[in-house]
Amino acid sequence: MLYHLWANEWKRVIKSPALLLMTLTIPISILLIVGMIVFSQFQEEFEEVEIIIIDEDETFETNALISQLAGDQTLAEQIQFVDGGNALAEHIENPGEAAAIIRIPEGFTEELRSGHNEQIDVYLNDAIPFSSQLAETFLESGQSYITSAQAGVNTVHHFYSNELEGEARSEALQQNTLHFTFLALGRNDLFEMHEGQTGDLLDWKHQLTLGALMFLYVATFILLASLFQPKESAAIQERLQLIQVTESKQRLARFFFHASFSLVYVSILVAVGSQVLESYLSIDWPYLFQWIFVSILICALFLMVDLLIRERAMKWFAFLLVVITVLLVNGFIIPPAYLPEMIQNAWLEPVRSLYTGFVSIISQERIPWMQWAIMIGFTAIMLFLNQVSGKKVNRL
Repeated sequence: MLYHLWANEWKRVIKSPALLLMTLTIPISILLIVGMIVFSQFQEEFEEVEIIIIDEDETFETNALISQLAGDQTLAEQIQFVDGGNALAEHIENPGEAAAIIRIPEGFTEELRSGHNEQIDVYLNDAIPFSSQLAETFLESGQSYITSAQAGVNTVHHFYSNELEGEARSEALQQNTLHFTFLALGRNDLFEMHEGQTGDLLDWKHQLTLGALMFLYVATFILLASLFQPKESAAIQERLQLIQVTESKQRLARFFFHASFSLVYVSILVAVGSQVLESYLSIDWPYLFQWIFVSILICALFLMVDLLIRERAMKWFAFLLVVITVLLVNGFIIPPAYLPEMIQNAWLEPVRSLYTGFVSIISQERIPWMQWAIMIGFTAIMLFLNQVSGKKVNRL
């Protein structure tokens, strides 16, 4: 019986291709429009970004390097350099409003003079993802600017200094040391980027990707469930009562339909996303499984709302409220770093399994067995509550 009810739901969808196409395209259109508006606003409203510099070497070359960075015109209006002294641990633990911390290690200049290139550590502040990304962009552009400019003038200064004597020659040799230093820096990357010091957050690229994909799925699911609602019919109700089809069975069949649709939809969504964003988003089975478990849990939430609330307008209002609350607590709507401390309490950890599962897969590169068990457990509880309701069907 459940199979026939499930197949009937799919038949109703297949028989309305125009309605199905609208269900799939409206969320994409909304996302594109909102994305363009938000992107234009961020471009206009980026404030000055603060970067802390900790120079443990304190040589002529490192001072020149800092001056060269500060003078880079690429993003000069947005970047402010702050002397951080030598308190690296304190700044890493409490970066404040700083988007990044640059640490030039002791012995940096001496290593370069001996032919070894020791990288400069850069610690990005993942609590302010957009500013830290701007800082990373600046440092990458500054790296190219410094190494190429100094390497280009090195030969001129090298041959010019040979013709000088006395103090002029000494000054020229000091300048040559500076130029050779930057020539050595050009052998490989100047900075070594560290994405952040917290293991329970995602970088801004994956955060935006998760938010966008989650919006597409939830919006599509809401349109699907609302546009393909079962029609009320007294004749059909009587026929179902004769064959002992309870309301719980009919809700369960709709749940299986929503779950099967979600499985197909999120698989396509993740596959397309990995192709469009192939530079940092790769599809693998844990990532896909996490999406499947999340989508099935959302289907189960709709099942519970449908069980508890009969009036349709109130039902949709309640479902939207529940879904928005769950996504907000998890950090899909607002990045977790910006959420109030009360929402980040440990007792809400099971509820945040939707987000922490992705963190485990992407940042920690481990399979989130615990998060999967929690989501499966919640789904099983809701299915059980639906079955024990035991009511006869009153509507279709």
